[in-house]
Amino acid sequence: ALGSAKYQKALELIDNIMREDETGKVVIFSQYLGVLDDLQTLLATYRGGRYAQAWVEIRGGESPQKLAADLALFQQDQNKRILIATYGTGGQSLNLQAAHQMILMDMLWTYQEFCQAIDRIHRIGQLRPVTIHRLIAQDTIDEHIIRIVGAGEYLHKLIISAEITDGDGFGQDEESLMGELMKELGLPQTVSGKAQHEFIGRKNGRGSL
Repeated sequence: ALGSAKYQKALELIDNIMREDETGKVVIFSQYLGVLDDLQTLLATYRGGRYAQAWVEIRGGESPQKLAADLALFQQDQNKRILIATYGTGGQSLNLQAAHQMILMDMLWTYQEFCQAIDRIHRIGQLRPVTIHRLIAQDTIDEHIIRIVGAGEYLHKLIISAEITDGDGFGQDEESLMGELMKELGLPQTVSGKAQHEFIGRKNGRGSL
């Protein structure tokens, strides 16, 4: 279960977003259905019930018709300014660009999943600056997950920015990034050369990890 501090912070963020921007909308993601239920209960009474009717919920298992209807309600109804959803609902094609703020109640384990969540609102057609709020509880597993996700981000930047050649050359910048990645993952630096070549091989389709 999430700590009460996260719920309180989420409510404060929602309140600030609603007050500072009369047309602003926010998406709140969690992996857990219980968190969605808790948020609905809290919103029913927070600020005297100001946001009790302001939210729409989508979760896995909904029929395509209901999902489409709920999404249309959030996108088109100016009174529905809060969307509460599980991360995987709707798949990668889910378009939530009516919102420009996002609150992530819990941490995803991979950088790719994190990017996919952001892409729900940060896509072609979004006309406003996007803000992502990640709620991280101190001295909990959240901090460990953040380190793993950070390592994945290093690897992502390495793969897309490195100049991959058929030779064994590996630039200093990329080597430095790989060293940081190995350190972040807690792996011995002595395996970094082997890992570098394996990553290059995989990028060129010559091998696999």
